Amino acid sequence: MKVGMDHQTKATPLDEEVKKYLIRDEHQGPSNEKRPYKIVYDDIVGRHMVAARDIKPGEIIFKESPITFGPTDATKPICLGCYKRIKSHGLTCDRCHFPMCSRQCQDIPEHAEYECQVFQERGFRVRSQEIKFDDETPIYGIVSVIRGLLLRKKHPEKWDLLWSHMSHHEKRKRSHYWRQKTNVIIDHVKAAMILEEKDVETLEIILGIFLVNTFEVSIEDRSVEVETAPEASIQALFGLASMPSHSCVANCTHDFSSRKSGYVMTMRSLTHINKGEDITHSYTEPFDPLLQRQALLQVGKFFSCQCPRCSDPTELGTYASALKCRKCGKGNVISSDVHEIEAKWVCENQDCPQEMGTIQIRNIYQAAKGQAESLDPSESNPSGATIPKFEAFIKKYANILHPNHVILTDRKYVLAKMYGRMTGYEAHQLTDEQFKRKRDLCREVLQVLDQIMPGRTRKRGLVEGMMMYELHLPLVMLANRALERGPNPGTDPKEIKKNLKDGLSYLRKGLEILSDEPAGTFEQKIVEGSKESLVQLEQWVTTVCTNLK
Repeated sequence: MKVGMDHQTKATPLDEEVKKYLIRDEHQGPSNEKRPYKIVYDDIVGRHMVAARDIKPGEIIFKESPITFGPTDATKPICLGCYKRIKSHGLTCDRCHFPMCSRQCQDIPEHAEYECQVFQERGFRVRSQEIKFDDETPIYGIVSVIRGLLLRKKHPEKWDLLWSHMSHHEKRKRSHYWRQKTNVIIDHVKAAMILEEKDVETLEIILGIFLVNTFEVSIEDRSVEVETAPEASIQALFGLASMPSHSCVANCTHDFSSRKSGYVMTMRSLTHINKGEDITHSYTEPFDPLLQRQALLQVGKFFSCQCPRCSDPTELGTYASALKCRKCGKGNVISSDVHEIEAKWVCENQDCPQEMGTIQIRNIYQAAKGQAESLDPSESNPSGATIPKFEAFIKKYANILHPNHVILTDRKYVLAKMYGRMTGYEAHQLTDEQFKRKRDLCREVLQVLDQIMPGRTRKRGLVEGMMMYELHLPLVMLANRALERGPNPGTDPKEIKKNLKDGLSYLRKGLEILSDEPAGTFEQKIVEGSKESLVQLEQWVTTVCTNLK
């Protein structure tokens, strides 16, 4: 994603005041002499960020506080002070009646001195009794845009930086979909604050800036293992963070500090980045297929991705969006032109005439996704689906989707964790074949990760760390059972030793990766609970490998 002021006719390539703001020490980045990035401009791509020197994996590129932040229009009800999820009627702000979780939260400046203040001037109060706490609540969509507009008077320097972002204003005006979305929010804003007519277009531009440039900050309970999407989220706009280009296989990743710390973003390198190379991050999810990623970027960000993954119909050899060809039974069905979103999909076997339209591809994906999501925990089925149902789903779609398809990979990830944990499938109850199934599932997931999630992102860390942790169990258990059976023609001492050593190695690596997670999270609980097991396994592996001949 490139940055520029498309709504300003007299915008310069890099306004000096904006430039001064971007590089000031407040961003907590390295000093000028050692800063690993620089912002450059050209007429084709606009502003973007490149490496000022060679950058090693894991380096901090920069840290940055948000220009502004607030709820999205797709969030379920949250407190506008601390942003915790609110799930039932209760306390509301004395002044504007938005749901709050405490009196302290209603007086936090981001709320009290921004939207709440203009609500009072207008005499606007939210009808909190009409809010449905289990649904997305569009009225929250006015908060962020109002906060953005108020920066013009309250913080002119931040306003200049906000206004310097790309908005794709004209493209959005030509889109029926975005006109409708924009009009709904503008109507809500008009009802909630005193607004001059000339500010309507300004609000439309701010909405475009937020659409194209904000980052989602998820609000979730990390103390338990969660497989479903978070119920609430906020959006945050940054200055520096809008400068890197997008890539679905980015060389950088980002994370956020806590609400108490102000949602400071830390951008880190994932891989080695050569001097002069683009610094990239991703707006897409690695487990989204090609058509969904391209649609999201074209509709929401107004560009087509040309990254290495999206430019290769095999997606770096993973076939992560491919279908099995049911006509010849030999090839895989992939896009005939990845640079054209509506291009036909064809069998890569040149002797096969199979062709499929994108509507067919999307329908198959939506059907598979719907059935995959039905396996997750829900209110009617809190524990989620059973292992047999997961296996039945994978067996069914193994005849339709490539084995590495993102939907199958995601379900394999969940299923691998179920073996050894679920009632009736606990570790001591698993057969050798079931342990081998768990082992193979872990390996298949890790193989795909290496290509579509390079480096050590937080998301990859969670998946990779858990898979390595899970993989150690079948390797160690299969080795131990072979030892218990004693010498026989089917038992190879070398294989036993290898399985034990590999199991120990995977446990160490998995715990090392998961140890990066914050205190109190489910993953940290695994790390803490596995310390004694790790010591015992180290001793056991040493004993067996020393004595087994």
